Amino acid sequence: DDIAKRAAEAGQTANYRLPLAAAREAVEAYVAHLKGLLPAAQRPFRLGAELYEPKFGHDIQSARTGRETYELAQARREEVLTSMQTQAAALWPTVIGSEAPPADRFALIGRVIAKLSERHVARERFVDEIRAQIPQLEGWVRDHDLLSQDASKPLIVRETPEYERGVAGASIEAPGAYRPQDKTYYNVTPLDDLTPEQAESSLREYNHWILQILNIHEAIPGHYTQLVHANRVPSKVKALFGNGAMVEGWAVYGERMMIESGYGASPEMTLMWGKWHLRSVTNTVLDYSVHVLGMSEADATDLLVRQAFQTEREAKEALAVTDMGVNRSLEWFQNDLLKQWQSEYRKREEAVTNARSDLERCRMQSFGDRTPDCTDQKVALKKAQIRLEEAEEKIKPDDDGIETNLALAYVQANQ
Repeated sequence: DDIAKRAAEAGQTANYRLPLAAAREAVEAYVAHLKGLLPAAQRPFRLGAELYEPKFGHDIQSARTGRETYELAQARREEVLTSMQTQAAALWPTVIGSEAPPADRFALIGRVIAKLSERHVARERFVDEIRAQIPQLEGWVRDHDLLSQDASKPLIVRETPEYERGVAGASIEAPGAYRPQDKTYYNVTPLDDLTPEQAESSLREYNHWILQILNIHEAIPGHYTQLVHANRVPSKVKALFGNGAMVEGWAVYGERMMIESGYGASPEMTLMWGKWHLRSVTNTVLDYSVHVLGMSEADATDLLVRQAFQTEREAKEALAVTDMGVNRSLEWFQNDLLKQWQSEYRKREEAVTNARSDLERCRMQSFGDRTPDCTDQKVALKKAQIRLEEAEEKIKPDDDGIETNLALAYVQANQ
């Protein structure tokens, strides 16, 4: 509808009518296909080994199996925790004081991290601080000759556009292989819409040290730098179909490269990088444990919060990614999707009004005995009315539309 509106404004309605009709028909056919699948959509969300292994092979393109990668992650997790325990024990007297340290390593590491996390940027300066750190990272990479950078492809830090929020707090939006000259944006979602408690949780997670590691991972020399170089690849196939494991793997490698080069060298930074790195390792363990080993939501939360030192807020987001956030998904179905359809209803109501006006204008163009048939306008009005009726069904109080069906299927599959 937005494209049709813009085409009309540009006087290109005739050129776009058939392509838009074909596109709309394809989308509506896909929606109908999905609705047809709903009655049988009763399988559990856990993949199981039979499905997980081939999916892992297609997604990751690794010589290792999912099971082998899980076992490797478990071994790496133990290495990281052992190192963090040593670092936390050394920091304890300075950070905590004369109190005897606990024997449990998770309690020991967690107490030190919790205390250090009190140092963070002010809520209102979150985006500004990220923007200020980018030149510092560029300077470090340049001064230590870690890799080549391209000054003609500057990174622009901006607040995440409203329509892109709700997925990631920070992300890189890079141009594709066919438009490498376009700008690269570092989207950062401000904390304006959070309660004081939620904002404090996020700020403690992205504390003084972790925020720098986040910028290394997302920006320099992480995703931003890697994607600039990826656009230089002569093969358009390689540039367009990048390997996700390579993209994320480079960002994780970039973190380690910066730390080992001496960036932010301090016991606190080393401990916090261990915490950040532990998240990547733990996510590998979590994914396999949930989908193949049947890990419960309670055990998954314990793994993330107590054993990986994440805040409750971060843990909930991680669980949502593995499809364990049933309540969160239901909330979306019941609330956000309803709001989406309410907004869609208003748009379609306006479309009916516009189509009716177009038809009236066509009929007024009669000359003498000649009356235009106005076929296109009649068809457009009919389609607009059908689409309005569909939206009206979705927002009825006793709605049995797609969002209710999806929610019921989701609950039944996870009982």
